[in-house]
Amino acid sequence: MIGSLRGKILEKNAPEVLLEVCGVGYELAVPMMSFYKLPEPGQETFLYVAHIIKEDSESMYGFADKSSKKLFLELIKVSGIGPKTALAVLSAMTPEDFAGTIRDGSYQPLTKIPGVGKKTAERIVVEMRDRVTEWADPKTQAEVKSSGIDAPLLPDANQEEEEACQAIVSLGYKPQWASAAVHKVFKKGMSPEDIIKAVLATV
Repeated sequence: MIGSLRGKILEKNAPEVLLEVCGVGYELAVPMMSFYKLPEPGQETFLYVAHIIKEDSESMYGFADKSSKKLFLELIKVSGIGPKTALAVLSAMTPEDFAGTIRDGSYQPLTKIPGVGKKTAERIVVEMRDRVTEWADPKTQAEVKSSGIDAPLLPDANQEEEEACQAIVSLGYKPQWASAAVHKVFKKGMSPEDIIKAVLATV
């Protein structure tokens, strides 16, 4: 099993990253909280890796820190939670934020994440309650905000906005919401990663 990789980034197409290690290219899905920490293509980076092998498939997931990888592996143990939903959780909140939410016993913040309904959120809170002891005190938890976004994206969106919107949609958010969210946070000079980070901060 592959536990980590160090190599040169060949391509970044959120949430996917192509990482070259000793001449071999590895495709990894990376949560946005880790994705926007990555350097530009051509530069070297290190990622912790969750290597998932099934009878008919093999997938790799990359993380900027060990706690994110650990939380991902704990989340996919929850009944009904697969890698895609676990990535969505880690794209919306840090392990510390997640731990604080679980300690508070509040499932509502989780229901704002694509693929997580009320019943699933309640199940996550119940099953993860005893697994979050290593993360920060809930007093450090970031405040969960409401976006209040409902305006459509103007048709003259630039390339950075379009790339950010596609990445956010790939995480499971509805296209109309993603477009409106990108339009609301965008400021001149922002990169796609900056835009994605700003949008996820409003969730």
